[in-house]
Amino acid sequence: MFRSPLLLAALVACTPTSSPAPKDSATPGEGLDETPLPDDSAPVATAPQFFADNTLQPAILAALQTATQRVQVAQYTIWSGSPAVDELVDAVGDAAARGVDVQVLADETSTGILDVLAALEDRGARVLLDSPERTTHNKLWIIDNTAFNGSHNLSQSALQTNREVSLQVDDPAAVAALSAWFDAVWADPEATPGHAPAGDAAIVYADDAVIEGYSSCLESADNTVVLVMYALAWDARYPGSSIDVLLNGVEAAHDRGIEVKVLLDDSEWIRDNSINTAAIERLSNAGVAVRTTSVSELVHAKMLVCDQRVMVSDANWSYSGLELYHGTSVAMDDPTLATAALGWAGALWDRGLDH
Repeated sequence: MFRSPLLLAALVACTPTSSPAPKDSATPGEGLDETPLPDDSAPVATAPQFFADNTLQPAILAALQTATQRVQVAQYTIWSGSPAVDELVDAVGDAAARGVDVQVLADETSTGILDVLAALEDRGARVLLDSPERTTHNKLWIIDNTAFNGSHNLSQSALQTNREVSLQVDDPAAVAALSAWFDAVWADPEATPGHAPAGDAAIVYADDAVIEGYSSCLESADNTVVLVMYALAWDARYPGSSIDVLLNGVEAAHDRGIEVKVLLDDSEWIRDNSINTAAIERLSNAGVAVRTTSVSELVHAKMLVCDQRVMVSDANWSYSGLELYHGTSVAMDDPTLATAALGWAGALWDRGLDH
């Protein structure tokens, strides 16, 4: 049985006075942005485990249609009423109806989420609305022995028109770690389960361990660092914050001679609320190459590439994203994956605006 939702404002009101107020990292207008991809930005040919932009939805759909054991879904938003989302939600319901063990954990952010969960429950899925005391910001799918994790919300814009990145995870230890995290949050959505980094070919970072994942990536780099981020909400009033620590890592990589590129979103909501302004000024003053994307191109990805390591996440570089929210991130060391990720980021960089 799922729980009744409370207003999102209640989630962000409990902010420690020693830290910056959390900034909501949802993509404003999710499901309403129907701007097509630019003609020159069709999804690139990628490694099998790398899904950029609108390439994720068919991969998840295919996995759902052949699922035989389990489906575990943790989603920040499920905006029904659009073709791409409804097709996936229907496939989740179909899996439950044919006897697959289906669990859907959702945040209360989406309008109509109770109706979505009720419909899935009627078809045999187990459903749960997270605690109003904790935001579940994940974009996580575990289907049999494969997981998908990254920045794609369940919305038409995220699945079809935004610039997003997710990874497919087949490493058994990493999939087990993601599933164990899911089970722990399912049992107690208010708790922070044990989340030490885990996995072999892929490393999972859950909840605030994401800070360690980002830091480790930056510290490991010898040649290249590329950061693509929707929201980088640094505030100079909070020295020593997690965001401050990560920006120190970016600047340290630049200072030791590594080629560093930081590409930030500049869509309407980000620009109007000056979310990235302070970070852009700080990094530019430090000599780090910074560009922003076109205001018409919503870049919702959270990706860091350090040489051959690719890390994707649900976590923006904001106090709430790094420290308060439930979330999962994955890092992989793989040259083919890095080539695909750098190619995708490079196309965006070439269209970006210098700062």
